[in-house]
Amino acid sequence: MTNARMTRLLDPADQLAWLPDGPDDAGWATGFDRHGWEDSTWVLHAIWEQVGGEQLTHDERRRQRIEAGEVEPTVTGGVNLDEMSVDTGVTLGYRRDPGSGWSRLRWADLAGRMGFAVGQDRVVPPSNAWFPISSWQVAVQPPTEGSLDETSLRAVLEVLAVQSDPECYAFYAAVPTGDFDTPTLMHGPLDAVPELVTEMAMTPSNLWPADRSWLVYTDWDLWATRVSGPPALIRAIEAHPDLETVRWSPGSA
Repeated sequence: MTNARMTRLLDPADQLAWLPDGPDDAGWATGFDRHGWEDSTWVLHAIWEQVGGEQLTHDERRRQRIEAGEVEPTVTGGVNLDEMSVDTGVTLGYRRDPGSGWSRLRWADLAGRMGFAVGQDRVVPPSNAWFPISSWQVAVQPPTEGSLDETSLRAVLEVLAVQSDPECYAFYAAVPTGDFDTPTLMHGPLDAVPELVTEMAMTPSNLWPADRSWLVYTDWDLWATRVSGPPALIRAIEAHPDLETVRWSPGSA
């Protein structure tokens, strides 16, 4: 391990030139969806379940708390947003493991309970559209949106550390950072990524080594992260016991 940190590049144009298709590429906003590697797989962000936990949905619990006067409804410009929306229970950004009392619930197992197969006939990448759930139960932590979770991040980095040059680049898109003026590109050792993630409260939109032999892609609107690279790397990702993966592409739906 190293004590070095990742540092922000103040003029990242040269290091980013290979990623976008042009200045209007949507990747600047939410993450670059790039292809061209020999193989790829999607790492599904983890779901956790509290056995014997509360069966109410997040929306039901919030409405009960509003009725009981425990919390105030969200009112903006005189409009009660709680009357017009649903509390899904889905969170944005990085989430640490929930700890004691919670167990991992695989996407495939939850989908099996609901009577379908993961990825079957899906025309969009892994996201909220894959589960017909408007509000998740309080006893279930749904996948994090826009970021790997702690368990998945640790496992992905374990595999990358064996396969890769220790130096890497981490790009954070404009929507998650809120910085639409200057691209956020960090550079440093791969083992400094966890500290960076803690500081940013999210995993990078894109992560890659200096030789560009692999690319990690996490769109801010998705519930999964695609890892692209040589077949040996992808096999190692899919074989890791802490990762749940799925092969999906627009043509597979």
